[in-house]
Amino acid sequence: MKSLPLEAGLRLALTDGLPILSIDDAIEPLLGYAPSEFLSASVRLTDRIHPHDAEVASALFAPHAPEPTGRVHLRLRHADGRIRCCRIHFERITESNRTLLHLR
Repeated sequence: MKSLPLEAGLRLALTDGLPILSIDDAIEPLLGYAPSEFLSASVRLTDRIHPHDAEVASALFAPHAPEPTGRVHLRLRHADGRIRCCRIHFERITESNRTLLHLR
């Protein structure tokens, strides 16, 4: 039986440390970590990104990138060590004088 694709959403600030401001409960089946682990920064999203995708991640997390919305592909490491290939839809918005990034 084929499983349905997993989908999780999160919102982070494009500031030092890329703090996660909100995250869906669906992150746990996707990456193997509870949302609270990302919110407390005991697990960092950037540490889960495959090293060969560093250039894509750098452009994605750039606060002043020219593309306000789009889609990227990133490989993310699950807590058990497996690699998840993820298609990520992103949207940059400015709110309260800071740039936020919404990922789904």
